[in-house]
Amino acid sequence: MEKKNIIIVILSILVVGLSGYIVYDKIFSDNDNAEDNQLIKTENAEFFDEYLKVFLPGKSANNFKKTIEEFSDNDINLYLLFYYIDLANSGKIETTQIDGVISYIANKEEFDEVVEKYFGIKEYNIIDSTGRDGIKKLDSLKYQVFWFATGWMALEATNIGVKYDGNEVLVEYKLTNDTYGSYGEESKITFKLIYNDGNYNVKSIIYSEL
Repeated sequence: MEKKNIIIVILSILVVGLSGYIVYDKIFSDNDNAEDNQLIKTENAEFFDEYLKVFLPGKSANNFKKTIEEFSDNDINLYLLFYYIDLANSGKIETTQIDGVISYIANKEEFDEVVEKYFGIKEYNIIDSTGRDGIKKLDSLKYQVFWFATGWMALEATNIGVKYDGNEVLVEYKLTNDTYGSYGEESKITFKLIYNDGNYNVKSIIYSEL
């Protein structure tokens, strides 16, 4: 009788253990599948043309026409400047103009959202500009983005490829019609992005002559 009871106990332990393993495997398998399914959302060239437009020469006065392996605070400040210039030119924000200087008052939360979306960065510094355009800190929460109403010559960017590799994507542009002749008649700029929580964070830029 005791031997029979021991066998029953052992069988019960095995059944409970097997059930626990099945539940564990099911939960973690479903999580893995969910992560795989949400790993990256593929987009077409037109999406990236819009998403990356402020980095391209026409919207940023050629300031990102260079190789950047890691974005500095200066790079992020430049991006914010041209980001708000583009919003103003598109009529999406209200600005003021005094003596040719256009201004927009932004709060820190706005900056944080833009920087996290495009760069995936939460810690960065705003550098007070002493030039004719840039960003100035007004207080702990407010900043003045300012610039002169002027234009610039820039290369024409043509999307020549979007390549996916896991949660990474490379977007390539051919740059033509270099008026200044500094970089030759044709060149290429490649953006490396990482898909992160619904956004494409720009991690680096590679510039090369063709």
